[in-house]
Amino acid sequence: MAERQPLIDKCRVLEATQKEARERSSKYVVNQTVMSEAASVRVSTSHSNTLQDSPCASQSAHHTREESTPHHFRTSIPSTSSFHVGKKQSTLESSWKPILKEEVDRAVARYFYHDHIPFREARSPYFKDMVKKFGQYGEAYVAPSSETLRTTLLEKEKRVVEAACIAIKRKSASVLASEWATSIEIVGPSNVVCIVTDGEAANREASHIIEDMYPHITMSFCMAHCLNNLLKDIGCLSWISPTIEKANQMVAFILNHQKVRAEFSKPSKLALLKYSETRFAYNFNMLHRLSVCSGVARELLLSDEFGGMLESRTQIGRELIQLAENGAWWEELHTIDKMVKPIIHLLRLVDSMNMCIGKIYEAMDSMIESLKENISDIERVEEISEICISRWNSYYSPLHATAYVLDPEFQSGKQYTDKEVMGGWMKVLERLVPSDIERRAIREELAMYRNGKKGLLHSLDAQEDRFRVCGALWWKDYGASTPKLQALAIRILSQACSSSCLEQLWSVYAHVGSKKRNRLGVQKASDLVYVSCNLKMLSKVDKVDPFTEWELKEDDVIPPTNIEEEEEENIEEAHDDEEHVTNDIDNLFYHDDVYDETI
Repeated sequence: MAERQPLIDKCRVLEATQKEARERSSKYVVNQTVMSEAASVRVSTSHSNTLQDSPCASQSAHHTREESTPHHFRTSIPSTSSFHVGKKQSTLESSWKPILKEEVDRAVARYFYHDHIPFREARSPYFKDMVKKFGQYGEAYVAPSSETLRTTLLEKEKRVVEAACIAIKRKSASVLASEWATSIEIVGPSNVVCIVTDGEAANREASHIIEDMYPHITMSFCMAHCLNNLLKDIGCLSWISPTIEKANQMVAFILNHQKVRAEFSKPSKLALLKYSETRFAYNFNMLHRLSVCSGVARELLLSDEFGGMLESRTQIGRELIQLAENGAWWEELHTIDKMVKPIIHLLRLVDSMNMCIGKIYEAMDSMIESLKENISDIERVEEISEICISRWNSYYSPLHATAYVLDPEFQSGKQYTDKEVMGGWMKVLERLVPSDIERRAIREELAMYRNGKKGLLHSLDAQEDRFRVCGALWWKDYGASTPKLQALAIRILSQACSSSCLEQLWSVYAHVGSKKRNRLGVQKASDLVYVSCNLKMLSKVDKVDPFTEWELKEDDVIPPTNIEEEEEENIEEAHDDEEHVTNDIDNLFYHDDVYDETI
């Protein structure tokens, strides 16, 4: 019994110390590391006093003092030191950790489960940094409100990201060109005809570098972005923007009031589109749907049912009643909708997976001519034409002219007498066919294709299929009599004219503009996409010290690798991205075929 007394005394001291620490932690924010050190000192003192009659008392006390050394002193000792040899003494901190960590883990898990957050988000470095900052601040931390997150903090983070991107923008062209060159080498330079990208300044500079590295490759800029920017410029005109603002106010009023929306839905088979419901031409899509449903909207706002609602007595309600009575405003709305309809039609054509590069040149010319026909004011015609020509010149590529020459739909067209078109054709021909003999043979076959009256190219079936099938397929079926021109035409007409259907940015927008966040404005959603994409980019370019990258901290644990689990999560992530891109393509512009019926 006497031999067990020191151990009993030690346990009593430890129990009393734990009880005292729990009482103190309920009143104050206590540093657990300091508490554990104090508990270790008390236990070691009691242990040394109990064993003072033992021959090994001094050695035990000395060994206990070494093990109770504060954490920040222990970590300063190199890992090869003899002080780290042996098992550490159990402290109050280690006794509490399993319980506290289990509670924290459950809280984190409940957050993931309740809000349907993908499990792979636990790997995010920003999630890990957030948890780390929570622990450093302490339990007094209060999370920001939703209003602060969507306003102040978003604006601050955008400024931080913009500042961080300044240095990258200076060398962004070389970085982009290097990435493109790597992809070209993987595919094989001989298999690449052109690179389609957005028309940003960095992309344009990178395109010059690529063309110098690979003379046979032609850079082409996304026509979907060209037309979208064209519509943005038109929407900012002084005689168009007020109409769009009033239309947006009317649509928002009808959709945001349940009673008004219910009354509108009774006679109308079509629903109004919100201002930010589509990624391209969102303002004119909203305007077009209101133009189609103008009769129902006017009838609703001027009806007795609406006059008896409380919404009609608000300031906005009274303004909309006056607007419904204004016939000139509705006439202006119909005129604008009719004016931009050819642009929207062409935008829908290029923002797809169809091979339509041969139609672009002729479609742009026809679009400008149709704009002139739909506008009676000469000054407005000149203003719109100047915007269209400016955008077309900035996005034009010689590849568009070459495809125009080879597209069978325009086999006997006017393009052969157009100086710009034939100049683009000769430029691309010299890039893709370096041999003079082969170029001469291709020009001879082009003359047969253009002026011939007999042969497979001019057969009855070939003439009928010119307007029915895509150009690459037509050349594959009927171009056997001109083999060199056939190979070149298939190669050119198979190229894409838009990169919008494949870009990753709108997968981010699909996450940002979900049903749970459908009240986000256009600018707010744009800021969220900007911050999210650039944070991912910055996380890849942050440099790590090569001499400390391999080091592990004392508490770091390397989890066992589960290859099957990682493969399943990677497949799930790829499936999610594919689903978002597919949904973006399926939900372009409208949920009905109104334009197909009216154009």
